[in-house]
Amino acid sequence: MAFADGLLGTAVWRETQTVALTVRMNSDFLSSARPGEWLEGTARVTRATKSVAFCEAELYVGGRAVLKASGVFKLMARHKAGD
Repeated sequence: MAFADGLLGTAVWRETQTVALTVRMNSDFLSSARPGEWLEGTARVTRATKSVAFCEAELYVGGRAVLKASGVFKLMARHKAGD
């Protein structure tokens, strides 16, 4: 789940160029992954407003889906130096 959270956060950064914090993450375990198996994932932002971003991710072992996740991220305001 930490890997999925990282993928979701990276997708938010790439889409918005803004630091974001996880507000909520939901995960569905679809299959198991064994120790030593290579885990891959993809993530995308489905919607972004000025203050929040919504995203989805899928994790795979080979071509087999093992986890689906969705998340809501709070986009943090940028502060100028001295603020």
